[in-house]
Amino acid sequence: MTSPAPARLERAFAPLIVFALVAGLVSVGLDIWQDLSGFGAGVLPLAGLGPAVGALAGWAAGRGTLRDLMPAPVGQRQVVAHLVLGLVASAVLVGLLFAGVALAGVDWPTTDATPDAIPFGITIGGVIVAAALQELGIRGFAQPILELTGSRLFATVLIGLVWGFWVVQLFPMQNTALTVGAVVLAVAAFAVLLGYLGNGSVGQRLGVAILVHAIVASALTVVTGGGVVTQPVALAFLAASVVTTLVFMAMFVVAQRRRAARRLAANDDAAAQL
Repeated sequence: MTSPAPARLERAFAPLIVFALVAGLVSVGLDIWQDLSGFGAGVLPLAGLGPAVGALAGWAAGRGTLRDLMPAPVGQRQVVAHLVLGLVASAVLVGLLFAGVALAGVDWPTTDATPDAIPFGITIGGVIVAAALQELGIRGFAQPILELTGSRLFATVLIGLVWGFWVVQLFPMQNTALTVGAVVLAVAAFAVLLGYLGNGSVGQRLGVAILVHAIVASALTVVTGGGVVTQPVALAFLAASVVTTLVFMAMFVVAQRRRAARRLAANDDAAAQL
């Protein structure tokens, strides 16, 4: 018999703490080392390794405990549907981001090379790898555990706020309250979108999350030229993230209500035939 949500969460609490501590320490340590050494600068933000290493440590701490607590897989049809939704959501968010940047009058940077004279294609490749590494820990480990509270919304919002704080500490951006606040809220809204786009097993969720995260992160790299996130870009990202998340969350709510209505109707038909 499945354990109640609080008891299941209690079983996974220690691995979650291990994940958070290891991910934070590794991210900060690698970020400081990259700043001092210059290793991988302009190629791969090493701080992105933190969540992946944290997830490995969390799995090691919870071996024999976590396996039966992870979400069950869903049908292939649902996975494909959410992949398509993820692509559409990415297109909407990126389109709104580009429109916001254009309306703000931001000059598009050259993409011949990053500020570190690294070919831009290599930088985009590093951004995609960093996105995948982050998702291994965030949507692949932390969110399924926090969903044991019984609320996916709570899990996504909490993860989003923590993730936003992590981002503004470790990635270059203009040091103003408005910029930092906009990025934190944008990342939090984006986390809710990513959290609801993925369904099923950890592997199935990761496929959608990595795809959407990589597309949006690449778009942000394009509008910043691989450099600092400025205030206009941060505000454009905030607006794009919030609007896209609200639209798709409304779609999810409508779809959920329709499924519930169909189930109720099927139950009524079955009862009528008895």
